[in-house]
Amino acid sequence: MKYQPTLLIFCFLFCHLNMYCQTNDTLKELLWESVSPCYEALTSELDPHEIEKLNVFELEENIYDVKNGYIQLNLSYPTCGCYCSNIAGAYKQQNKDYTLLINEAWSCSSERQLHSNRPMDLVLPKGFGINTFIPSLTTEKLPLDQAIFFLNLHIPRKGTETKVTLEPIPFGINFFSNSPLTYKYSESDKSQNLNDIHYLASKIKDKKTLDYLAESTHDSIDQNDLELINSLIDPNHTSKAFQSLDKLSAQLRQLKFIFYLYHAIEYRSLILDWDQEAQRFYIKTQIPNTEKMDFRYFLLRNDYWQGPSC
Repeated sequence: MKYQPTLLIFCFLFCHLNMYCQTNDTLKELLWESVSPCYEALTSELDPHEIEKLNVFELEENIYDVKNGYIQLNLSYPTCGCYCSNIAGAYKQQNKDYTLLINEAWSCSSERQLHSNRPMDLVLPKGFGINTFIPSLTTEKLPLDQAIFFLNLHIPRKGTETKVTLEPIPFGINFFSNSPLTYKYSESDKSQNLNDIHYLASKIKDKKTLDYLAESTHDSIDQNDLELINSLIDPNHTSKAFQSLDKLSAQLRQLKFIFYLYHAIEYRSLILDWDQEAQRFYIKTQIPNTEKMDFRYFLLRNDYWQGPSC
């Protein structure tokens, strides 16, 4: 009978260790599954012997940290020098399960995706959406049928505080959506190369030219700027992005509408934190948007779709 306490302690420790190992194995599996698409893109053209020798985590930019529930995989794969990036973080629930957040990027398809192993509307704060960042926005009156903003989420390696920032989708992607905010976008046959607009914004002499174009008050445009504009127009649509001055003006009106929405952002970034019991995030801090810029600078600083890679 005197050995009974020792036996009970041993049993308790064994069961606790066994549960920990099972949980740890589950977490390893979840983390690895979250980056498997990127890994499979790399290994799809390798033979089994090459795959066996492969250790992607020898590379400094790749991280596999099971203790902190974090994995990061950045790889180039054979097709056209494309790259993929998968970053995932595990957030522990009160029932010992895990919620995973995954950031995924694919260069050759201009694809970004934020997703989870659970429905996003059950993971993000209650009522989360575009009005979280732009409280005054009435979405029913939006004239565009495409997504405008993407949720850029920084997954931490340690801790649970998670920063999210509202970012404009690269100009020209034209990703169809009923909402101005999306957690995913990619190129399509509707995508359009608008790099000539970036070039135009960088070369114009009169900063009002872009406003005149957007308003279709073409007679007010400086003559030197008008010559530059005409050099970017091709009626046959063979070598230039725009067939006419009117089509260029229409495109600039869309971009100016995005510019106005961007300026209406009240909170561009938020700090979220994790509630284990509720199994979802809550808003811990709202960071006011203090950024000011004119339309020309807005066109110069944002990203543009670069066209098909292959």
